Amino acid sequence: MIAIEKPELYQQPNRQWHMAKVFLKLASGGLEGVAQSTQVPYSTHSPLFVDIRRFNNVRRLCKVPSIPGEPKKTTVVSTTLDEVAATIGKADGQIEGEYSGATLQPRLQTLMTPWMNEGFFADVAVLLEGGTKGPLPPVGFDDFVLHADIQ
Repeated sequence: MIAIEKPELYQQPNRQWHMAKVFLKLASGGLEGVAQSTQVPYSTHSPLFVDIRRFNNVRRLCKVPSIPGEPKKTTVVSTTLDEVAATIGKADGQIEGEYSGATLQPRLQTLMTPWMNEGFFADVAVLLEGGTKGPLPPVGFDDFVLHADIQ
């Protein structure tokens, strides 16, 4: 096991992409002369280390309140593309099984650029309509929070 905290530090974007590929090869046993499989957990704030093709491997660790007076506990949150597809299908009123992870992945792949992948790390998402060319700059939103109940 090789555990790494913030591997993106001091790395140019092209080096971050390269490191992510090396980690994947390590984990899948794709490097000659290295153990057949090596676990490579890493914590990152870089969207360049998150790829929609490996969505099912993403884990988000969150601190949650526990017993009053006790320290917060860490929980691991994950989902799969199949679970996401089922939720989208239900919200869209489609027949169960009409959406699947296999049909969702190519659609998401065109949308999930490294800049859009920042959504994995966000507590709040701001959705815009109109002719924007990209995501909003991350300034001026400290006091702006939109709460929506989605059913």
